[in-house]
Amino acid sequence: MREEMVAVLFKWLLGVYREIDLDEAELLKLSERHRVDSLLYPRIKEISNFSSTFKYAVKTAYLNNFHRVSVAQNFLHELDDFFQNAGIIGLVLKGIVLSENYYDDRVSRHARDLDLLVDLRHVEIVRNWLLGKGFFSDTNFTKYNKKQQEQFFRLNHHLVFYGSDPVHPRVVELHWKLRSDDDAFGMDPFNNKSELLSTRYKCLFALNHLDQFIYLCVHGSEHAWYRLKWLMDLPMILMHKQFGWKKMEQRASELNAVEHLQLALYVLCKISGQLFVDGYEPMKMSRNIKRKSGYVLLKLTKDDFIELGYKTAFENLLFIAGFNKRMLSLRFWSSRWITSADWLRFPLPEKFFFLYYPMRPFFWLIRRCSNN
Repeated sequence: MREEMVAVLFKWLLGVYREIDLDEAELLKLSERHRVDSLLYPRIKEISNFSSTFKYAVKTAYLNNFHRVSVAQNFLHELDDFFQNAGIIGLVLKGIVLSENYYDDRVSRHARDLDLLVDLRHVEIVRNWLLGKGFFSDTNFTKYNKKQQEQFFRLNHHLVFYGSDPVHPRVVELHWKLRSDDDAFGMDPFNNKSELLSTRYKCLFALNHLDQFIYLCVHGSEHAWYRLKWLMDLPMILMHKQFGWKKMEQRASELNAVEHLQLALYVLCKISGQLFVDGYEPMKMSRNIKRKSGYVLLKLTKDDFIELGYKTAFENLLFIAGFNKRMLSLRFWSSRWITSADWLRFPLPEKFFFLYYPMRPFFWLIRRCSNN
C-alpha cells in the first residue's frame, strides 16, 4: 500500500495523473518526508478540490523554499565575487543548478544544502573564507599531522559547514571530490577535457547535462533513492534533454557507473510506469539490478524522515558494497574501518599510522565507554 501511495504521488507530480486520490494529511506527510512539498504548490493551483487549510500549508512550504533559494543565490553571488578575486573556479553540485536548468519553476525544487566542488589545492582558502563568514564545522583537518591529512582527503570527499547567520545557507558542503568512493564517477571536472556548463556566475560552473544525469544516478543509488526529491530530478532532466540509451550507457561505462545508471532508470520506470529513454529496456536488466530495486522500494516507503541506528547503517553499507564489485575490494572496506575521530583522541606518530587499523576496536570501545 505504501509503495502504491509513493507511486501515486510521483505520477501526480509528473503530471501523469490529473487528480490525486490521497488524503490531504497523508499527502502532506508523504511530500514532506520526500522533500517534494514545495512541488505541490504549482500542482494544486490547477485543482480546486483541496481545503483552504491544505492550500495554506502547501503555500507556506513553497514560500519557505523561496526564501531558502533566494538566500542560496545571494550567497553564490557573494562566493563568486570571492572566487574572482582569488582566481578560483568551482562547481555547484545538484541543488540550485538543477532547479534553474531543468525545472519550470526554479523555486519548486526543495533547497537545503548547498554543495560546492573546488580543486583540492583550494580547499583551505575556501574553508577559511567560510569560517570568516561565520560558518562553523565539526571537522578541523588543520589539527591533523601530515599523514592524517593525506588520509583524510583520500578517504573523504567533503567538509560540512553550518551557517549561523540567517542571510547565509544553513548548510554548505565543500567538496574536493565528487564521491568518496571514487571507483564510480571518479572524474576530475577541472581538467581541460571536462565539458562544463556555464551558470549565471562567472567562476561557478555545473556538470554538463549527461554527466549531471549520471552523477545524480550515482548519488541517488548510493543513498538507495531514499527520497523522491532525488528521483524527480531524472525525468526533469530527460524532459529537457534526450540522450538515448546507447549514449548514456557508453558514458556511464567511461565513468564506471553503469550499475548506478541501470538501477536509477529501472526504479524510475517502476515508480512512474513510463520509459523516458529511447532504447532502454527494463526487462533486460540483470537479476542483481532487480534485486537492488526491491531494496530501494522498501526504503522509499519508510516513514522515517532521517535514517538512524547501527542496523540501518549496516544494511546501507551492504547495499553500497553491492556496486562495482566492492564486496571484494580491500580499499572499500579498509576506508570504512578507520575513522578520523580516533586521530585527535588517540594521536600516533606518522610512522605508526597503520596501527589505527588493528587498534580501531579498542579505540571504539574506549570512546563508547567514556561517552556513557
